[in-house]
Amino acid sequence: MFRITVILVESDKHTVREPSDRPAGLFKQIPLNPMVLSTLIGLAWAISGLPMPAPVAGYLNIIAAALTPCALFAIGLGLSVDGVRANFTASIALAAVKLLVLPLIVYGLCLAAATISITTMLSVVTLLGWLYLLSRLNVSAS
Repeated sequence: MFRITVILVESDKHTVREPSDRPAGLFKQIPLNPMVLSTLIGLAWAISGLPMPAPVAGYLNIIAAALTPCALFAIGLGLSVDGVRANFTASIALAAVKLLVLPLIVYGLCLAAATISITTMLSVVTLLGWLYLLSRLNVSAS
């Protein structure tokens, strides 16, 4: 997904006069994309084995702690009332599946897991019983 995202972002940003210049310009812009560039710098730093300076590590830890709340905030900004209105029927159907159908499926799977566990434990006793009975039948038949 990361590669596809970068290509889509760069292809949307990169405008050229000639359509034939588009792929060449795109491949020049991809390594300069901040997501790709930061990944390459981090990879190079990790490979070099250099220690991270304490101030830089402290700064990165502050950013890392804020990452999840910021991502959730950004996702929330992407949701709008117009988007909900446009897909209201599909959203209601998916919400019903998520809130009603999926819990029933999980409940059913839990019953199946319990049944498998019980029958596995009881199979030790029943298997020994069946082996004993079948061996007695074999002795009687001979």
